[in-house]
Amino acid sequence: MKKRAIALSIILPIAAIAAIGGSAAAEGRFFLRAGAGAGIPSLNNLESELALQEYGEELAPGLSIAVSLGRSFAEEAWSLELYIAGAVYRDFLYGNDYEGFAANLRHYDFMGVLRRHWRAEAKWFRPSLGIGAGYGSTELISGGGKMGAMQGIGALRVESALRENLFLAVECAYSFGLQTKAFDAPFIENVESDAVYTSDHEPLEDRYDCLEIRIGITVRLPKTLQE
Repeated sequence: MKKRAIALSIILPIAAIAAIGGSAAAEGRFFLRAGAGAGIPSLNNLESELALQEYGEELAPGLSIAVSLGRSFAEEAWSLELYIAGAVYRDFLYGNDYEGFAANLRHYDFMGVLRRHWRAEAKWFRPSLGIGAGYGSTELISGGGKMGAMQGIGALRVESALRENLFLAVECAYSFGLQTKAFDAPFIENVESDAVYTSDHEPLEDRYDCLEIRIGITVRLPKTLQE
């Protein structure tokens, strides 16, 4: 199920981009974008559980990286992109009467994003607003403790022209879980259960939200190379 959701989150945006590219009315441009910055995670149930534990651990901001492939259309007023992002966070200890492990929180997103662009006379100011949805995977520990769910995203981006087809991009994005799901067992060899347990001996269920601020580069493919 998880592999199917990831595949659909990748294939559907690519198919839509290809369809736009084949439209005579599109008159758009392909682009590549990459950025890195900070991610501030929010998993309310996990944070509440950590507050009950003896280690005094808290979730901390981490490194957020995102890449996207897209194409503009409607005279570059709109664009559609395949968006892939990942975030890594500081390790912390998770322990109660039922569990005990060193957690290394990770999260990965696979989404399609529709974006509205506004043209400005000043080349240094090109704002856009995007919304999208797809699949997100959160890991508490490498190889286990995974939670997969549908994710949504809203993103504000401002680009500034460095060269004709090269732009500096600053983005503020908020990704949010559309489902509350349980983490599976932190260790593959755990044959007694398939869950991470809380201090109340209940499966840990949560959803992943994150505020991300990134800076990066957008490269637009010249039209002569797309013909």
